[in-house]
Amino acid sequence: MYIACHKLFNMGGDMTRIVLALAAVMVISAGSSDAQMKHVESGAGFDVGLVIPDGGLHPTFGWGGLMNFGFDLAGKGELHFFPNIEFWISGDEHRGFDETFFEMAVNGDVKYYFPLPKRITVRPFVGTGFGMIYNYQDFDYGDAGDWDDSDIGVGANFMGGIDIPFTSSVKGFTEMKGKIGEGPAVLKFTFGMKFLF
Repeated sequence: MYIACHKLFNMGGDMTRIVLALAAVMVISAGSSDAQMKHVESGAGFDVGLVIPDGGLHPTFGWGGLMNFGFDLAGKGELHFFPNIEFWISGDEHRGFDETFFEMAVNGDVKYYFPLPKRITVRPFVGTGFGMIYNYQDFDYGDAGDWDDSDIGVGANFMGGIDIPFTSSVKGFTEMKGKIGEGPAVLKFTFGMKFLF
């Protein structure tokens, strides 16, 4: 697992190109079906998951809130707009000081759901998006005091997973999500719930 994550974190340039290519495919698909796009669901919910940051920070847990707006692409799958906000906090102990790291991401993600027969209720998806990232970092040197820093920048997201319906108005989902760009590269394994309205 460590080796796989390390390789993923070192693919920044290639992964950015993959994210941009996937986004272009989604935009073209949406544009070609624009006249036939039909709203199929709206909802809101939350997610929690395991967060594995790069840069020596310890794995930790994250949480967040989300909204979901889904559109049918005339039988060619579905496109879901997925605005969301995510938080996580981690740290590390170094010789002479302790490090604490907090990240908040406000994301605009888009997910493409593959067309499947209606009898198959589990729905696989892939997606991408961009986010505004806020990072706060604190270094505690004990009796020598502490030093902190914060920054704001842009990150790119990529994801894949499945939706699992529980009832007609409640859906669960699980996904693997990565982030590159501002702050450390991050890999997330997430479970969430969507409540449709």
